[in-house]
Amino acid sequence: MIASKWEEAKDTKETLAIFNHRKASVHYFDAANNVSVKQRAFLDSQHTLSSTQLLDPTKVPKEVVSEMFESSMVAKIVHSKLPGFEFKDKTTITSAEVLAYLKAVLIENRFFSFGQDKERFSNLISKLHRYLKNSHSSYGVQVTPEIRTYEETTQVS
Repeated sequence: MIASKWEEAKDTKETLAIFNHRKASVHYFDAANNVSVKQRAFLDSQHTLSSTQLLDPTKVPKEVVSEMFESSMVAKIVHSKLPGFEFKDKTTITSAEVLAYLKAVLIENRFFSFGQDKERFSNLISKLHRYLKNSHSSYGVQVTPEIRTYEETTQVS
């Protein structure tokens, strides 16, 4: 009799573990799908989001600022050879530039499947996403996916 109760408890525990594993799989698949849908919406509507200005352009991540100013200097060198072209030095960063940079990083991140570049781009995307969520009013409303936290079932009903 004690052995049968032990077997029953063991079966219940295994059944619960399988149920939680399946539930977690569905939850994380749903979350990944939700993020993918929002990412596609961002890529499709990035041009409409750029009309809203940044709330605090001074808090743009330093890595992004340095890359944008560096690309500006490269463009200056490339275009300086054109006759009659007068280049103006970059002094500010607009929401359109930050959103275009995020879009470029998202597209470039598709090409790497592992390694330092993948990790670097993933961290950069996270930084930009957090910044835009707090400093761009339209971005938070239109693009930020709602991801619920996973709650494991502890009781068999």
